[in-house]
Amino acid sequence: MIISLQELRKFAIQEQTEITFHEESTGHSWRISRDGIVKFGASKPWGETVNHTPESTLALADKFSLEGPEKVRLLTRVQMTQLLADSLAHKAAPHSEDES
Repeated sequence: MIISLQELRKFAIQEQTEITFHEESTGHSWRISRDGIVKFGASKPWGETVNHTPESTLALADKFSLEGPEKVRLLTRVQMTQLLADSLAHKAAPHSEDES
């Protein structure tokens, strides 16, 4: 499974979690707020050009930080991929009449 920016935004909104993804080799990072807005992960000096996009950073990101209302979780790319897959599987599972 490939992690997409759209899936991360959806997850952040549904779980009310702020997600920051980092690419260690370049130091680039981006943050997705609890309402799904993509922002710079760290402040950049005024006037500095940005030569990376959220998508290009996400494609190479190796660390993910999830900040929820109660705790902070640090995940690797493999762990984040599994968390998203589990979340999608849980949402797609049919509900029995007792659960409604």
